[in-house]
Amino acid sequence: MLQAISLRSQPEVTSDPVKVDIRFDEFVNFGFLFEQTDDEVYPCWKFEFEVQHPSVFDDGVSELGGLYRDCDGIPMIKCDASWNKLPAFLDSSVELRNIYFTNL
Repeated sequence: MLQAISLRSQPEVTSDPVKVDIRFDEFVNFGFLFEQTDDEVYPCWKFEFEVQHPSVFDDGVSELGGLYRDCDGIPMIKCDASWNKLPAFLDSSVELRNIYFTNL
């Protein structure tokens, strides 16, 4: 992730990656094709970073559009504990978004 972010900026990591559990029916930031199965929770990773000039990610349509475009299609290494339907790459499409960013 840091290498993709570094394409446009010099990120400063403000928190180590933390594994959090989510439910797809309560978490709206991922693609709408992700379906909740019973009461199962799904692990995901979260970390925070800062950049000096967040406007570098602005693509004229979205404040973070350049960052989403840079991350789309990046391969991921999956482990045995990963959700079995998770693709082996980052996807920023509306249907299958498996990565998201917020501008704080």
